[in-house]
Amino acid sequence: MSDDPFQPFLEEGYITDVVRQISGGKEASIWLCRGGAFAGDRDLVVAKVYRGREHRDFRNRRVYVKGRVVLDERAERALRGKTRFGARVDDGLWQGHEWEVLRRLHASGAPVPEPIASTGEAMLLGYVGDDDGPAPQLRELRPEPDECADLWRQLRGAVELMLHANVVHGDLSPFNVLVHEGRIVVIDLPQAVDPRTNPNAFALLQRDLHNLTTWFAKHGVEIAGEELATNLWTAWEFADLVPDDLVP
Repeated sequence: MSDDPFQPFLEEGYITDVVRQISGGKEASIWLCRGGAFAGDRDLVVAKVYRGREHRDFRNRRVYVKGRVVLDERAERALRGKTRFGARVDDGLWQGHEWEVLRRLHASGAPVPEPIASTGEAMLLGYVGDDDGPAPQLRELRPEPDECADLWRQLRGAVELMLHANVVHGDLSPFNVLVHEGRIVVIDLPQAVDPRTNPNAFALLQRDLHNLTTWFAKHGVEIAGEELATNLWTAWEFADLVPDDLVP
């Protein structure tokens, strides 16, 4: 990892300044930056800087990377042999994967941060928030009944739209859903899986929906999460998902 992960973004004109750190998690830290000429008309953007392997603590990584394709035979052998080079390959599977998933989901209209640029060890994303600060996590809110029902409608639509794009989040909870001006934004997707290739995808979808429906039940919105997971999965298997207008 380089000494200054922001330098490429500064040199290429994507940002002009690093303002402050917004948060720090087990996999990465999030930094607020001022947008440069190549960031379009965005005054503020965020940089997601991945932590070095020795500092990360995402458990059961193999559950998530199972089924991801490694085209280079040498890289695949190193990954299986858990060599030093294999560790770098594993990092690439994790970090580059999130960037590609974000690009695919954003293009499909899913409510995720806008991907702007990537260097491999850091990503530049659209800022979700305003001048007063970043948008709150869903877990921080105490919504009124009507607002809560609308947030659930949006989240259900987001889960269905992601599944339609062959993506299961895999770690979805009220901690990684932001709410800005009444709209939800799903974040943190390095562990996202492809249900076409990962045999753990249905179990992860069930867990995602359990995490969400448990929170909504505490706020007066009762949802049969397990039944919903089964129905969505069956519709996906039979190519019968129609997510149109679910996430306006």
